[in-house]
Amino acid sequence: MDYDVVCPGEADFALGLSTYRRLCKEAGMDTICANLRVAGKPVFPATAIRVVDGVRLGFVGLLSATKGLPREAGESVIIEDPVACARSAVRSLKGSADLIVALSHLGFDADRVLAREVSDIGLVIGGHSSEPLFTGGLFGTTAIYRGGRQGKTIGRVRIRFGKPGLETSFAALATANPETVAERVESETIVVKSSLPENATCAKLVTAYRRWIQEEASKPQPGPFPVVRESSSSSLYWGAARCAKCHPKQTQFWRSTGHARAYETLRMGARHLELECLPCHTTGFVQTRNRPGNRGPTDVDGLEAVQCEACHAPGGLHDRPDLRSLASRKTTCLACHDAKNSPKFDHGSWLARARCPKTK
Repeated sequence: MDYDVVCPGEADFALGLSTYRRLCKEAGMDTICANLRVAGKPVFPATAIRVVDGVRLGFVGLLSATKGLPREAGESVIIEDPVACARSAVRSLKGSADLIVALSHLGFDADRVLAREVSDIGLVIGGHSSEPLFTGGLFGTTAIYRGGRQGKTIGRVRIRFGKPGLETSFAALATANPETVAERVESETIVVKSSLPENATCAKLVTAYRRWIQEEASKPQPGPFPVVRESSSSSLYWGAARCAKCHPKQTQFWRSTGHARAYETLRMGARHLELECLPCHTTGFVQTRNRPGNRGPTDVDGLEAVQCEACHAPGGLHDRPDLRSLASRKTTCLACHDAKNSPKFDHGSWLARARCPKTK
C-alpha cells in the first residue's frame, strides 16, 4: 500500500509481536509507537519525520492501553501512559517539525484528552474506537479525525500552510491566531465501493495470504495441550466451560443466543481462517495468541464464539466490581457492532435479546 509511517493497533499482534515486527521489516514498512515496551526497551521508534513539499511532518505513534497483549519471549508487553509518552516524543520533535501528527490507536475520547494535554500536536489521525470516519473536528488548536476500519473508507486531510519562510510553523500559527487553524484545515471521506475495479497486485497478495493461513492452520500439531490460557492472571481467559460450573442458568441462556453461534457462522461461510473476522467471532483472540498449547494462527480452541468473557472481561478479572455492568455498556457492544458490520444495531433492543438472566 506504500505507506510512509504506521502505528499498530492491538489486533496487528494477532500472530504475536515478533511476527508483526518480522512482517514489517520484510515489507520495508516504518512502524512507530512511543508507549510500547518489552523488558523495559522500546519495541519501535517513538517518532518519524517526513518532508512533503518542503513542510516537515513529525509523527508520533500511540497505542491503546485498554487491552492486554500476549507475552513476548516470556516477557510482559507493557503499554505505558500515552499522554506522558506523547509529551516526551513531542519534545523530541519540537524544532524539527512544522506540524506534529499523532497516529493514535487510543479511541476518540482519549484523543480529545490527548489534544487537551499535549497542545503542540496539530493533527490526530485516530483509530481503535468505532465512530464514523472523520468524526471530530477541531479541539482547541488540534484537529482530530478518525481513520476508518478495514480499508472500507479512505480519509484525506488538507492543511494549508503560509508562504514558505513566513508561516510554515503550524504551532506558531495556532498560537498567534487560533481561529486561523479552522480556516486552514479541511477533510473529505472517500468510500471504497465494490464497484471499483480490483487491483491485480493487491488481489495476488490477498490470495497468497489466504493460502498461507490455510497451510499454517492445516499443519499437524503435537498434543495434548494444556487448558491454561495465559500466565498473566489479569489477562487469563477461562472459557465458557469453566463459567458454566457456577453459572449454569446463564450458560443455558447464552447457548440460545446468536453470540453462541458466532464462530459457527464463520465456518459456514468458510471464513473461520480469516484473521480480521476472528476477533469479533471468538473470545480473547488477540490476547491469547501465545497461550500454552496454541496450535497455529487461527487456533481458538475453547474460546470459540462470543462467550461470557468477550463482553464482561477475562476470567482473571473476576473480582472486578464492574464485571457485570461492563457487558451492558454500549461501548462494549460497539467494539464489534459498529456501523459497517452491524448497520441496524440498536443497543437497547439488541441488549435485551442478549442479556443473561440475573443470578439470584
